[in-house]
Formats: sequence, structure tokens, C-alpha cells
Amino acid sequence: MAAFRMPTFVRRFARNRRGATAVEFAMVAAPFMALLLGIVDLALAYTASIALDNATQAAARTIRTGQNQSPSGSTAQETARLGFRDTICANMGFMSSNCASKLTVDVRTVTDFSSIALSSPIQNGVFDPGSLQFQTGGASQIVLVRVYYQWDLYAPLMNTAMVKLPGKTLLTSVTTFRNEPYNL
Repeated sequence: MAAFRMPTFVRRFARNRRGATAVEFAMVAAPFMALLLGIVDLALAYTASIALDNATQAAARTIRTGQNQSPSGSTAQETARLGFRDTICANMGFMSSNCASKLTVDVRTVTDFSSIALSSPIQNGVFDPGSLQFQTGGASQIVLVRVYYQWDLYAPLMNTAMVKLPGKTLLTSVTTFRNEPYNL
């Protein structure tokens, strides 16, 4: 009885190593590109966070020195809040184009530094700006400024790691200070 022999074309195909590198690269390319996209996405979010911090500090100085005061009346307060938001957006650099639609501010006075409570504006996975205020306080009062920017994430794995909102993360900048005695 003759031994079973593989056809010659199957033996040649099994021994041939041409194209092995292309197949190995195809198996490694997708995870490598996903990792690279995640690194770029994280770097952009970090850069945006630094830009948000710098813009918040610059805009908060207008409150600290008494240049930006909360007027009385809800319409006037809303106008002042939007003006403060626009001041921050003007200092955001590459993020200033759609900043007004993604940025929300919360400015409130507190009695002392130890009584500051930082509650999250995210309730049940939804950003709720209803609890945010705009009270710049008077001379020598302590003011808490919180700024929220809804940052879009693009890398698929970053959505599961950083997401606080559907497809987005909430970049936050916080500063607390005592207003200068500007009415002397």
C-alpha cells in the first residue's frame, strides 16, 4: 500500500515564506494604530486641559480685581456669565472656534476655604448645568470658579477609559481665590 502523499502544490505552498512579513504586519497593524490613535487623543486632551487652565486663570483675574462684577437681575447676570465665558474662549487658542457651545462656567462665593464642596454637574451620565451659578462676590470675598469643557474623544478605547459623557469627557478647571479689596 502506497503512503499518502500531499500534492506538490500544497507542499510548495507550506514551504514558501514569501509574504510572511506582510501577514505578520497585518496582524500587528490594527492594535498598533489603535494604540497610536489613543496616544494622540490623550495628548490632545492633555493639551486642551492645559489651555483651559490657563484661560480660566486669565479670566478669573478679572473677577479677582473687580473688573467683572455680577450685576443684579437674572438677565444681567446671564449676560455677565456669557461675557465671562467669552473671555475664557478668547484665550483658548486652537479650541476657541467651537468653545462657546462646549464651555460652561460656575462661579460662586463661599464663606471660607474649608467650606468648599465640589459637587459634580454630571447626574446619571448627563451634564446638568441647572445647578451652576454666576456670583462673583464683592471685595475681599472668597470666590470659587469652575469651568467645564466637553471634549470629544476619537479613539475607541479612550471612550471606555475616560468617558464621563456619551462619546465625550468633561475637562474641568478649578480656581479659588479671595477678591482683592478693590473698593477702597
